[in-house]
Amino acid sequence: MALISRATLRDLVRKYADQETLSPNGTGALCTDDEINTYLAHSYGEYHDMLTDLFEDYFSTVATVAATLDSLSEYVLVLPSDFLKLRKIEYPTNSVWAPLTRVSLQESYQYNNTSAIVLSGGVQIRAYYLYGDNAKLLPPLSSSGSYRVWYAQRCPGFPASDTTGQIDDAQGWFEWIAIHSALKCKRKEGLDRSDLLQDLALASAKIKSAAATRNISSPSHILDTWWSDDEYSPTRRWP
Repeated sequence: MALISRATLRDLVRKYADQETLSPNGTGALCTDDEINTYLAHSYGEYHDMLTDLFEDYFSTVATVAATLDSLSEYVLVLPSDFLKLRKIEYPTNSVWAPLTRVSLQESYQYNNTSAIVLSGGVQIRAYYLYGDNAKLLPPLSSSGSYRVWYAQRCPGFPASDTTGQIDDAQGWFEWIAIHSALKCKRKEGLDRSDLLQDLALASAKIKSAAATRNISSPSHILDTWWSDDEYSPTRRWP
C-alpha cells in the first residue's frame, strides 16, 4: 500500500505544468493551491471511474441487504449509500447463492405471474431491474429475504486537508492524476499542452493494459448466456 498526500500530488502537478518556481499563492501565481486542489479532486474522480469501468473490481465490495416493501407493497432492495455500479445480486436458494438475472422495466412482466422459475437441482431463478437507488425484485410479491449485493463503490472523495487523509495508490498509478490536473494548469496558462496530452495517453494505456489483466490466471470470458423461446420462459444456457 502506498499512501499519497494531497500536498505531494500538488507538487507533482506543478512539476508537470512547469510551475515549480512560481509562488503558489502569491502575486503572479498562475494556479493557487486551492485551484490545484480542485483540479486534483476532479482528476481523482475521473481516475476512479476509469478503473471502475474496467470491471476488475478495484473498488468493489459486497453487502448483505434485506428486501423491504415499497409503496406498491412489492419487494425491493435499497442499495447502499456508497453504491456506484452494480456487479451482481445473489439470493440463497437450495444451499447455494444463485445470481439474479437483470431485466429491463419492459421485460419485468415476464416474472409477474410466477413465484419462481426453477432450474435443475431446485435452484430458483429470480430477477431484478434497477431504478433510482433501488433494485426491484422479481417476482415482486414473493421475493422476500436477504440478498448479497456486489457493487463498485463511489469515489470516496479527495482529502480535504494536506495533513489529514491520503489516497491509497497501491497500483502506483497516481501519476495519471497529476498529469490530468496539470493539463488544466497549462490550459489556464494558455501554453501548448501536446506533451502532457501524450503523457496522459501513455499513462492511460498503461493503466488499462495492466488493470485489464489483473487476474492473469483466469482471463475474462463469457460465463453463460440467456435466450427465450417465447416471452414467458427465459432459459439459461451453460457453456
